[in-house]
Amino acid sequence: MEAIHDQGGIVVGWRHRTAVYDTAGKPRAFISRHALFTYDGTYIGSFEDGWYRDPQGHCIGFEVGASGGPMKPLPKAAVAPLPNADPPPPKVEPSSPPRIRSSKWSPSSWGELIAPDLRAPTS
Repeated sequence: MEAIHDQGGIVVGWRHRTAVYDTAGKPRAFISRHALFTYDGTYIGSFEDGWYRDPQGHCIGFEVGASGGPMKPLPKAAVAPLPNADPPPPKVEPSSPPRIRSSKWSPSSWGELIAPDLRAPTS
């Protein structure tokens, strides 16, 4: 499993092959042709050169070894959850994701991108 770090260097998720997990080991998204989708087939961003990007092309997470993008913090260590078998991704329309590559960090958090159901309620 590859650790996914946010702009603070904190581990916010894990990737195993094309499946993206939250820190508890729940599958949240999958990668297909450099595009990042939720398991209901919603496009939520992209993954390329070790960078996870939001739909606007801003960096929202990275793996060790990511190239390009904004300055990376020192990644913090974490213990990966034990994965079950990766869930099969649903069929998605074969299309190329937008090739938008910002050199800025996203104003959104990893949780807002990958697990909107875990967002804090707004007042």
